[in-house]
Amino acid sequence: MILCVLFKLKLKISFINLIAKKISYIKGLNIQKGEIMKKCTTCNKIVYDKKTEFKCPSCGKETIIRCDSCKKSSKEYSCKECGFIGP
Repeated sequence: MILCVLFKLKLKISFINLIAKKISYIKGLNIQKGEIMKKCTTCNKIVYDKKTEFKCPSCGKETIIRCDSCKKSSKEYSCKECGFIGP
């Protein structure tokens, strides 16, 4: 009886963890690493390893993140803090 209850509880916890991971992925969070996943400033796609990250050349406050595709095609980006538009 106790084993049955513990097994059901373990299944519920596993299910809750699975749902939490799905929700966090949708919101752009990475539970396993404990950090926010980064998005390209230009196209808003989640970027993993091929990215460029730098502070705004104008104000230096906002972090600009560019995916490899947007960088190679020289798409414009804009700073949310000061409105600077760069190549």
